Amino acid sequence: MCVVAIAWRARENHQLVVAGNRDELHARASAPLHRWDDGSGLIGGKDLVSGGMWMGVAEGLGVFGVVTNRRSDRPMDPEARSRGLLLADVLSGSPLFGESENLEAYNPVNLGLVDRSRAEVATNEPSLRRRAAVGPSGLVGMFGLSNGDIDQPSPRVDALTGRLEAWLDGPGDEETLFEALRDETPTVDDPSEAPFGAQPLFMRHPIYGTRCSTVIIVDDDGHGRAIERSFDAEGRMTGEVALAFRWS
Repeated sequence: MCVVAIAWRARENHQLVVAGNRDELHARASAPLHRWDDGSGLIGGKDLVSGGMWMGVAEGLGVFGVVTNRRSDRPMDPEARSRGLLLADVLSGSPLFGESENLEAYNPVNLGLVDRSRAEVATNEPSLRRRAAVGPSGLVGMFGLSNGDIDQPSPRVDALTGRLEAWLDGPGDEETLFEALRDETPTVDDPSEAPFGAQPLFMRHPIYGTRCSTVIIVDDDGHGRAIERSFDAEGRMTGEVALAFRWS
C-alpha cells in the first residue's frame, strides 16, 4: 500500500519535491537508499529479492521515477517480471515516456516518471493507459500515487498531497515532510466508507507496514538531496541515509 506525493515545478526554485512511504512485508530483504555500484547511475533503495526498486533517481539522466503495485481482482502471475525491475530499467536508460506497451509484461502496476520537461503516469490495470500527470512543460502541478486507479480519488493519497501542498506554502524544511509521513491518523473518519483508503499515512504492523519514508528535493539548478528513514516492525526508526546529487 505504498503512497507518494509529487510536486513538479510547483514552488519557486524547486523543480521537484517528493514525499513517500514504502509499505512492504518486514521480512522482505531490502537495502536502504544508496548509489548503486553497477554503473547505472541510480540512487535509491534496492529490493534484495528481485533486484528492483520502488523509487529512485537517475543522476545522469535527470529523471525521477516511482512504481506502486496496483490493486486488482485478477490473480497475480508469479512468473511475471518484478515491477521494481521495470523502474530500474527505465531509470537506467530505457525509453522514458514511450513504449508503455511494455507494461503488459508485468502484474498490475502504476508507474510515475518526471524529468525537467514533463511528468507522466502510466498503468496497465485494467488496461493500458498513459497520461500527463500535469500540463505541458512549464506548468506547475502536483499528483499522488498509491495502489488504486490513477484517475480516482484516494483518501490516503489526498491526505499526503494535501500535506505536501501545505508544505509548499510554508518554510519548506525537510523535517515537516517527515512528520507528515509519520502520521498514524486514519485518513477517513469512517473506515467502512473507504476500506482500502482508511489506512494512516504511516502503517505500523508487525508483518506488513511502512518500511521507509523518503523525501527528495531538487532545485531549479538540478541540485538534489534524497533522504530516507528506515523503520522496523514496531515502527521504530532504525536508520537514516542522506545523499546529495546533481542532475545533468
